[in-house]
Amino acid sequence: MSEWPVIFYIPHPDDEAIGMAGGIREHVEAGRPVYLVLITDGHNSCLRAMLNSEPMVPGSSECDFSASVANCPLYNPSNPSAHPAHHNHDMSEEDIGLMRRVELLNSARVLGVKDVFIEDTGKGFSDAAVATSPLMVADIIKKFEARFPGASHKVPSGAHDIILDANGNCTTPNGAHKAIWDGAVLVKAEGLITDFKGYRIYHHLSPNPCNTTPAETVDISPWFSFKRASIDQYRLWDPDSGRFALGQHSLQPSGMLDDAYLSQFEYRDPLP
Repeated sequence: MSEWPVIFYIPHPDDEAIGMAGGIREHVEAGRPVYLVLITDGHNSCLRAMLNSEPMVPGSSECDFSASVANCPLYNPSNPSAHPAHHNHDMSEEDIGLMRRVELLNSARVLGVKDVFIEDTGKGFSDAAVATSPLMVADIIKKFEARFPGASHKVPSGAHDIILDANGNCTTPNGAHKAIWDGAVLVKAEGLITDFKGYRIYHHLSPNPCNTTPAETVDISPWFSFKRASIDQYRLWDPDSGRFALGQHSLQPSGMLDDAYLSQFEYRDPLP
């Protein structure tokens, strides 16, 4: 029924734009109230280093380079005035998290969702806390089912969100993505909720040798312009307005945001 709510559980700001935006907009246009639930806080030491030009120890964080030596990944020497090679914005982890959440809220706005909820009283939990706590995620899902009875629940296909590790192996899913998937599996096993769907995020990285065949490949061309508008919120560089293109900075080394910007498909899985 069109009035049944739909709840998308978002691991990190930008995941909804990369792998869920078509599904979100599809449900909005079907007349269903759509809600986003952000689970993590958006803190990212790699982004902090990029925006502050801090020295980084390789392998010590999400970064795999020294931000004080390497140019910003958005810097183009052929057009040096378009984006600076280095930044000195004096940002804290809390600043980064807040501004990433602002990007998410603007993404949600252009997609037309009814509301956004951010866990842990509007701050989000740390990645480490989420990655080790599928039971906590299960409780979050139950909380929203109690608030919106009969809702459809959409989660990242965390068991399939895998990229090569440092040893070149496809063994370790993203911890927060996997915990949300596992939390949903726990709830489904209890028989409390059966209306679940998984959405792959890392499948949009091309090439990704860790990708496997999804259960569903969905053409989202009717909602493609909305997906791009959502992604654009993570590409907006306007420091005077507090917009720092954090999604683009974060994903530029891998190219995943740009790959998603070109893709008119989404990849979905049922829960086991």
